[in-house]
Amino acid sequence: MASTQAKRLYRVIRELGRASRVLKKSSGHLHLGRRIAAAEYGVLERLAAFGPQTVPAMARARGCSRQHIQARVDSLLAGGMVRVAPNPAHRKSSLIALTESGSELFETISRVEEAAIERLAERFAAKDLAVTARTVAALSAALEEMTEPSLK
Repeated sequence: MASTQAKRLYRVIRELGRASRVLKKSSGHLHLGRRIAAAEYGVLERLAAFGPQTVPAMARARGCSRQHIQARVDSLLAGGMVRVAPNPAHRKSSLIALTESGSELFETISRVEEAAIERLAERFAAKDLAVTARTVAALSAALEEMTEPSLK
C-alpha cells in the first residue's frame, strides 16, 4: 500500500495532467481563428524571447524532439511567420527567425493571453501561487533527474 505522502503526490500528478489537458483546450479556444496551434505559438514565443535559433537548439530548450520542432517550424514557414536565416556558427543548421508577420501575431496572441491570465490570477492568493510554482518546479526537476541517463 502506498504511503500517505505518495498518495498526495499521485493526486498532484493527476491534477497536473488534468490541468495540462484543460490548458491546451482553453488555449486553443482562446486563439481560435488566429491561424496558429499552441505548439507553434511556443516556437514564436521562444524566438521572440531569445532571438533567432536553430531547430535543434529550440528542441533542447523545450525538451522535445528536433522533429517535433521542425514540423512546427515548417508550418510557420508556410504561413510566413518565420524565415530561415544563415547561421555563421554552423553551415548546415540554419537559424530560424521571426518575420514581421510572426512578430505581430505573437504580440497579438500575447496580449489576449495576458488579459486572460490577469483575470485568472485574481482567483488565487499570491502565497498559494508561489508555493505551487516552487512545488511544480521541484517535481519537474526530480522527474528529470530520475529520467536522465546516468553520467557514471
